[in-house]
Formats: sequence, structure tokens, C-alpha cells
Amino acid sequence: MNGSDLDNPINTVYPLGDPSRYPTWVSGRLSDHVGLNFTYIREMAAISDAPIGGIAELPDAGEGSGPPVWVYAALAAGAGAATFALAAGAWRARRRRHSRL
Repeated sequence: MNGSDLDNPINTVYPLGDPSRYPTWVSGRLSDHVGLNFTYIREMAAISDAPIGGIAELPDAGEGSGPPVWVYAALAAGAGAATFALAAGAWRARRRRHSRL
């Protein structure tokens, strides 16, 4: 994302060894410009022909088309369990650290 609001051309590759040809940067930090990140996200989405948002469809589980749908459900359950375990471990570690103070 080059920032068309800063007159940086879209889809430009800047040469690494020539700083004089670098794009114009946002002053300060991006967090100093409230909402600008959403402007840039919309800018990138506008030049893409891919749909934004929604829910991905699972592949057809017909004969010879890959693993059955239950495999995807098992993977999702495993990912959820791993996330829960990591969060619980972080919570316990934080609690132990605060109990020592």
C-alpha cells in the first residue's frame, strides 16, 4: 500500500539502493493518524477483485475430492483446544507472577 493520499503511485516498486526515489511517508507514526490504516485497507481492497469478508466454503466432500468434512471439524476443535490451553497457561503464569509481589 503506497498511500494515494500522499501522491504515491499505486503498484510501484521502489529501488532499494536509491533513497531519493522512495515514497512519501506518513509523518510520525501511523497511530498518530486515527483511521488512516482503515483508509489504506479500503484502498488495497478497491484495487483487488477478490470478495471481502464472508465465510470460506469447505471443499466438496464427494468421493475422491479430499478428506471428509469431519476432518476439518476435528482440526478446528484441535486449534480451539490449543488456543484455550495457551491462554490458560498465560493466565496461570500471570497469576503466579502477581502473587509473588
